[in-house]
Amino acid sequence: MISTREPDRSNFAGVSLIAEGDVDENGGLEIGLSYLPQEYTLIEKGLVHREMVKRIYMTMGYRHWFNPLYSVGLSFFSAYSMGEPKIVHTDFATQRPASSAEDIAEYGFEFSVQREAFQVGRLSAIFDMKYSLSLTSKKGEDSNFYGFLIGFKYLIQDKTKGIAPP
Repeated sequence: MISTREPDRSNFAGVSLIAEGDVDENGGLEIGLSYLPQEYTLIEKGLVHREMVKRIYMTMGYRHWFNPLYSVGLSFFSAYSMGEPKIVHTDFATQRPASSAEDIAEYGFEFSVQREAFQVGRLSAIFDMKYSLSLTSKKGEDSNFYGFLIGFKYLIQDKTKGIAPP
């Protein structure tokens, strides 16, 4: 099957649980666990091969708050496959190249910019734009991805502002 299609990015939804612990009034440690499908696009000699696999991502890093509304984060991630990869599209008639979707583990860095949209008591809504840069991509492969997270945050304790636990 020969295709002239360019590799495209589909929309995938996932689930995340993220915990942040203050180090001081400007930021703190952030640890996350996410489950999401990821697509890998490999281009070799003008031919396109795309695979998808579900992964569990574990992140650990630092989030710096510039003010009460805006922050940036930098994390190291390790990701682990959950099941067998599925071929989404291939132009290769026979011997297809191996993509990172077939790897059990993947490693890289995640960058994020977060905005706290509103706050009501201990509950707030956040918008977070993320970009993940894979350090274990195969040659000719695009396994980096970007995402947009809409979430709710619950404040348990903030010693810097004198807010005691509930």
